[in-house]
Amino acid sequence: MTEARTIAEDAASQQDMLTAQYELATVSAKDPRLFHFCFYKLASALDERLARGGPLFDDLADEFFRGMRTLWILARAMDEHSGRGRYFRYVQARYLQISREIFGRAMEVVGAPMRGVARPAH
Repeated sequence: MTEARTIAEDAASQQDMLTAQYELATVSAKDPRLFHFCFYKLASALDERLARGGPLFDDLADEFFRGMRTLWILARAMDEHSGRGRYFRYVQARYLQISREIFGRAMEVVGAPMRGVARPAH
C-alpha cells in the first residue's frame, strides 16, 4: 500500500501518472491478490477521510486529489493484468460520485489523453 502511495506521490504530471502505472504494474504483477486488497483498502481509507470532513475545504480537496491519483495509477496497473478494466471503472465512478456528493460539482467523462479524466458538466 505504501509502495502505491509513494509511486503516486512522485507522479506530478499526467505523463508521470501514465509512467507510474507501468511501474506499479510490474510491482503488482508479483502479487495481484495483495494489490487487489490494497486497492480497496486505499479506496476505503479515502472514503473514511472524506466522511470525517475538516475545517478547511481546500485540505479535503487536496486529500481527495491525492487519494484519487493513487487509486487511478493502481487501477490502471491492476487492469493491465486482468485486461478487464474493472478497477478503472470503479475509480471513475467514485470520482464522479464524490465530486458530486462531497464537492457539489457534477462531472462528465471526456476522452483522450487519459481515459476517465473528467470536466465540469454543462
